[in-house]
Amino acid sequence: MRELDCSPAPEPFDAHGHPNPAAWTGALTASAVQEAAKALSQGFLVAFPTETVYGLGADGLSCAAVARIFQAKGRPLGHPLILHAANLETALKVSTQWSPLALGLANAFWPGPLTLILKKSDLVPSEVTGGQDSVGIRVPDQEIARRMLLAFAAQGSGLVAAPSANRFGGVSPTRASDVLKGLGPFLRAEDCLLKAGDCPLGLESTIVDCRDSVPRLLRPGGLSRERLNAWLKANAFSLLQTPSARGEELRVSGSLDSHYAPRCPLLVWPRAQIEAFVQSDKALEDRGLAELTALNLPNLPNRAEGLKLGLLLLEAREPWAFVSASSDALRPPMFNIDLQVLASEPEGYARQFYRCLNDWDGKGAELILVESPPQTAAWEAIWDRLRRASSKR
Repeated sequence: MRELDCSPAPEPFDAHGHPNPAAWTGALTASAVQEAAKALSQGFLVAFPTETVYGLGADGLSCAAVARIFQAKGRPLGHPLILHAANLETALKVSTQWSPLALGLANAFWPGPLTLILKKSDLVPSEVTGGQDSVGIRVPDQEIARRMLLAFAAQGSGLVAAPSANRFGGVSPTRASDVLKGLGPFLRAEDCLLKAGDCPLGLESTIVDCRDSVPRLLRPGGLSRERLNAWLKANAFSLLQTPSARGEELRVSGSLDSHYAPRCPLLVWPRAQIEAFVQSDKALEDRGLAELTALNLPNLPNRAEGLKLGLLLLEAREPWAFVSASSDALRPPMFNIDLQVLASEPEGYARQFYRCLNDWDGKGAELILVESPPQTAAWEAIWDRLRRASSKR
């Protein structure tokens, strides 16, 4: 795999997390973007940054190129992909049924972390949609991604099918290094990686079904339900409903019960339960912890080196010392703990969440405990990812 370096200047994003176009300048960036666009036009894969996560892109109108995405990711063929375009003009090609609702949302929130589901046009291959008659489309809000898409439009279709650039079901990458570790062995020498810094949002796009007059939230993500509903109300559209109201099952990216999951088990517990567990002398020996013992952690309770434990806490309270609570100096430590403390507001938390999970994957963590975040609307997307990540057993 060819690495094309578009690493930004020290300030790639402003204080609000929006891209700073001036950060990506110079002949090296232009050359890298053109090289990536050329690779797409030749049927190769390109991993590239967006404002959400790194995507693994292919020409969205080439069946052969799209097939390579499924092969590299180990992705089920019936699981649909999202198309990416540089602008609304290009995005309009994917459907002949753009309703006032869909056009309004596109004009209000593109470029940005919003994927619209529409009835597909004949232009879009069924390989992209998983055989469904619907298609997902978005315009990313990331300077390098949009430059690449514009360059590809000049020499190809301009539509790039791109799921997250990781093996299927695993943790999404928010850094180029995550892509290299996770997908590097599965990509060819002719494929490319556009390296352009970390992704500022850190969670995938929000997916909204716009196939009729009632919008439905199919996946929470980087654009909140609150902001969407505020716009819908102000423009006299129906507010977001849940997909169950439709009476049919629509497959979309990231909709499986187990998804975004690290290699080891992940549990979401209240702070007090985490404290009691880590501070207990018999935490790993207490077979009354049915939820824990059901995970079949290896070699419990007789371990010499301590269980490799990742702890993810909120910064709302001062983190206490995570050390073995055993008073027996001759007893080996019960845990080998890697503690991470993230912001207590959802935007800051989201930016670092996948980074922590990917780091623990790389370090061989055997168990991850995550402090339960607030049960509020602002944390909806985080809770969605935690639920799917903790479904893997």
